[in-house]
Amino acid sequence: EHAALPARWPPVSIKNVEQLCQNGSKVLIASASDGIRVAPHVTTNLRERTWESWRDYCLQHNYAFFPLDLSNDQYWAAYSDDLKVELDYYLKVRSGHWHKIFLLRRLLDADCFDFYVVVDDDVVVTAPSMQLHAILADLPPDYLGAGADENYHHHAQSQIGGGYSFNTGLLATRGGAYAKLLLEAAWLEPFRADGDACWLKGCFAWDQAAVASLHGRVGAVHVFPYRTLQSSWNAHTCAPDFFAQGCAVENSRLAWRPGDFSAHLSGGHYIDRSHRLDLLREYLDEGPLQVENASVGLSTRRTALLELALAHCGRDRVVDAARRAVDEVCDRVSRNDGRFLSFERSVLWPTSQLRAAVVDLYPSLEE
Repeated sequence: EHAALPARWPPVSIKNVEQLCQNGSKVLIASASDGIRVAPHVTTNLRERTWESWRDYCLQHNYAFFPLDLSNDQYWAAYSDDLKVELDYYLKVRSGHWHKIFLLRRLLDADCFDFYVVVDDDVVVTAPSMQLHAILADLPPDYLGAGADENYHHHAQSQIGGGYSFNTGLLATRGGAYAKLLLEAAWLEPFRADGDACWLKGCFAWDQAAVASLHGRVGAVHVFPYRTLQSSWNAHTCAPDFFAQGCAVENSRLAWRPGDFSAHLSGGHYIDRSHRLDLLREYLDEGPLQVENASVGLSTRRTALLELALAHCGRDRVVDAARRAVDEVCDRVSRNDGRFLSFERSVLWPTSQLRAAVVDLYPSLEE
């Protein structure tokens, strides 16, 4: 009997969900984090930092915020009794990404919001002045809303989604009976005759693939243009913190830039994402530097510093004390062709640390 549970909709609800309606908000933003299931060996403060950005954002616009830390026993009490035992039978064969589908469906039981939104715990709001209910105004009733993800336009997700690829890192709906049916159908999509059980955990895209499959069948998703809801800050988009000189222009144009509503720190090693958030903050806080008549952005300055450091790779670190400060940079040069930094081996140093290492290497030159 337990083996069959993943193919059923969990008969579990959120206790006192109507209490979320008390402040009269137009928008409910929720986020669940299941780090204990996804990466139990990793300790990172990424979730706390991204949730802080959403909590401040919701306070600014009088939105409701509902965080759910599933690594902490007290948060399981938000659901009906014995959920931790009950729901685990349903979730143990699924990746943690699937919980957003279940959470969003259960939040629709609070029938008082204009929009319901779930965000991944590695998405951070970067344009807090923008009103999310205004951004979502084009979302039709009886649809799910997600942002286009051009990173995956060649991926199988696009093929099963009727030519569309999107990212469920920020997933929205206006609610209603049909939206509830869509979310429950997405949950069960891997078990259809034309579905794929690999979407549960073993294959890339997980819940995204299932929602794409549903969209390909019934047109379930309103796809917002890229950057409207989120943009990526990762190696897939050749974001500046990866300095991948071999990146295609097609991908580099997709990297997050100031003015985008939110940044998705997806991809790469999970523990790196907090460091990438530090660099993202640098790009938000530090404007371009005027050098004579030219405006030199942070990306250009960091790339120049990195190239100066790489020029010293190969020196004898025993006799060259300054060289030791850039050992990490040299060690993370791609072994494929030696010309650019690879996806897994990105250098995530703060700019001040990178600059200090280079200054030691070139003590006779002006900064």
